[in-house]
Amino acid sequence: MLKLRLIPIIPALLFAAVSCTNVYFENPVPQKAETLSSAPEALTGLYEYINKEAQEDESVPEPFKNCILIEKTSESQLLISSDTRLHERDLPLLKDQLEAKKTAGEISSYTLTEHYLLCTAMVPAENDGRRPQQQFISLTKEGPWYVVSQKSQPFMLLDFKTSVSSALTAVKSGNLSGILPEADSLETEEARLVARSKDNAYYFNRKKPELPGWELICLLPQPSGGWLIKTSDISDDKAFKEQLGNYNKITPFEKIDDSKYRINPGDAELARLLAEKELFYSAELKRLDR
Repeated sequence: MLKLRLIPIIPALLFAAVSCTNVYFENPVPQKAETLSSAPEALTGLYEYINKEAQEDESVPEPFKNCILIEKTSESQLLISSDTRLHERDLPLLKDQLEAKKTAGEISSYTLTEHYLLCTAMVPAENDGRRPQQQFISLTKEGPWYVVSQKSQPFMLLDFKTSVSSALTAVKSGNLSGILPEADSLETEEARLVARSKDNAYYFNRKKPELPGWELICLLPQPSGGWLIKTSDISDDKAFKEQLGNYNKITPFEKIDDSKYRINPGDAELARLLAEKELFYSAELKRLDR
């Protein structure tokens, strides 16, 4: 179902807790691995972000896609951004959906160009009536893709030389000292970064002073050329507490409080933990052509 109010990507798993319970590592992992001092070329590219656990209102409708763009800004930095995209081959499907909405009376008219989708939607009004409302999305052509400009923003900068991970949050601020029109400010939350690689997988250990240990973002290579993301956030709080006895058999889980646990696994134990499908939060990055 087409909705003009597209839902932005919420890439929370890459820089913040996605559940009530979090696991922290006493030391960076894996213990026996290459420490990265430069940005890995293998991670760069355009990906569709697939979260099979997302709620319906957290995803965009077909034929739009939630996307992640990873690009090198220098030999030592990776910039990660999110956006919503539409492939040019899917324009006929979008037009069919718009025509169906028009026939159903959900919209009264629409205009689709290379730069904009404008639409007059019929929305609920007082006394159970319906009133017209003008809506639009801005489109920017990039190769075979149309990028929904309102939904594009950077959200993480990894610097492998200075060992700093920066979570970025855009804040509306108007123009930037007369230099950039309608510029957004970025709020930055920095954390220590220890980046490691082992068996073609990448492990980003992040530590903020107020936390009892290291957060982990792990990217495991997939046969398709994409990546399976695993984080140290718990996927299901209830299931975790029910299975905690079994997880303790792999490595001890030290309880800090009701929502925080700390572990110190060796490499073999880490591999077993990451193989537990119901333990850590996961999502997929599916590589896309540009």
